[in-house]
Amino acid sequence: MEFCISDLVTGIARGLPDRLAIVTPETRTTWRELDARTSRLAAGLVAAGLACRGDTAHIATLDARIGSVQDHVGLLCGNCPEYIETMAACFRARLVPVNVNYRYTAAELAYVIENADLRAVVYQTRFGSELADAIEMCGAAPALFHVDDGSPAPPLDGSVALADLLDAPAPAVSLPEATGDDRYILYTGGTTGWPKGAVWRQEDWYFAALGGALRGFRTPADAVARAVGSRPLPGIASSPFMHGGGHWAAFVILLQGGTLVLPPSPDHLDPAGIWSTVEAERVVYLQLIGDAFLGPLVDELERGDYDVSSLRFVMSSGAIASPARKAALLDRIPRLRILDTVGSSESGATAMNESTCDRPPDTAGAQRFALEPTADVLSLDVPYRRADVGEVGWLAQRGRVPLGYYKDPVKTEATFPVVDGVRCSIPGDQAVRTADGEILLLGRGSFCINTGGEKVYPEEVEQVLKSHPAVEDALVAGFTHPRWGEAVGAVVAVRDGREVGWDVLEAHLRTQLAGYKIPKRWVSSPAIRRNQMGKPDYAWARERLVAD
Repeated sequence: MEFCISDLVTGIARGLPDRLAIVTPETRTTWRELDARTSRLAAGLVAAGLACRGDTAHIATLDARIGSVQDHVGLLCGNCPEYIETMAACFRARLVPVNVNYRYTAAELAYVIENADLRAVVYQTRFGSELADAIEMCGAAPALFHVDDGSPAPPLDGSVALADLLDAPAPAVSLPEATGDDRYILYTGGTTGWPKGAVWRQEDWYFAALGGALRGFRTPADAVARAVGSRPLPGIASSPFMHGGGHWAAFVILLQGGTLVLPPSPDHLDPAGIWSTVEAERVVYLQLIGDAFLGPLVDELERGDYDVSSLRFVMSSGAIASPARKAALLDRIPRLRILDTVGSSESGATAMNESTCDRPPDTAGAQRFALEPTADVLSLDVPYRRADVGEVGWLAQRGRVPLGYYKDPVKTEATFPVVDGVRCSIPGDQAVRTADGEILLLGRGSFCINTGGEKVYPEEVEQVLKSHPAVEDALVAGFTHPRWGEAVGAVVAVRDGREVGWDVLEAHLRTQLAGYKIPKRWVSSPAIRRNQMGKPDYAWARERLVAD
């Protein structure tokens, strides 16, 4: 039997009709209501002319034809219930939801509209102006559905209120039967070039990214039964839904029969709001993005007086959380399990590190991660050979990975090779396999610093720097050096009220790192620049190092 997101949602709703599915400061939606709203919205989209026009199973290659099989629907929204409801409705109607970054300029939006072949866009009215400019640039005419977000900006001409589809009786249309081959596309900015759309089979996405493989379900009925028999799981997905980490976490919560809780400031990190919501809603699960989120949350927890005794799981995804920050959180919440995951839009989850009070993070050494059964480390030099123990290699995932990048066969071939008849994903992270089968994660090879022939991975130096009590955050990057070709430099943000000399930080690093890894240039900054997903801006760090 095939795993389809819409079938799982319907099954859970039938088994838990009165349990809360989505909670915001203003609304409380039960599973029965979520299922009904999803069905009405799916029928409304089909009645508006959006459709699946053929069989998805027979499509073996990724080209423009896929766009004519399942219509693509862009989501240009912040974190709101309508984002998740629209995704679920697309799955039910056999349409393809496509995330759209609301921070894009009109030119970038125009590129995604054209590249993703969007037949419709669901948008919050505050983004209407940029969307209108983008549509004019690309000459496309997607159907428009707006979400009223309280903005004074009026809807675009011809736009239909999504609320009219959600609240009105469902049109008398027949919805198609979903399959595991139905598509889901995740656009990822990566580190260079224009955004790329990773095309997933829906069933592969469920197993690789939404916890299906972790729980070992054999049939959809097993998955539904587990969710229906579960205790209530209120959870917060704190990162933006417009990125994979955000809406993946939202569906992880929901597909366990849980309750997705949106804090009062859903579109930006509000530590006080998140901890207040954890207390008020007795939240059990919190997803965040590495130190960019964990640091401010720990600081607020130390300042405030919150009852967070309900919290049992913290999941970090999208960026690694430092051992020092994890240890600080465990000091405040001793019963907590912190799950630090390694993965990407192109691979799903590949490795995990778990920290508890009984298994505290090693603040004096590199972080070790347990590989998923389908992940491995492949040689940098000999294509697709398994790397030996202690050898630096590419972190790879096999089996349930994306079919490729939408309409980009060249990048598809490079990132998703077929090895021994099995499709693999090699997104670019480098790691070392240890004798006990775990890995030491080194980071993206594209950011590796070659100093006098020695390779230095920025993340390794950053982790040790951030273990010093005076350091709030840090980025490490290379800069041109007349003798070594490249040299290591560090941009450091010091905690408020603390002072520390570079000689002190250098001495701290030398207790754990080889001499060639020690920064030869130091720059102070009030804050470290990261994007909305908490990922470091290494170009900015290099500019700061060169400017100084």
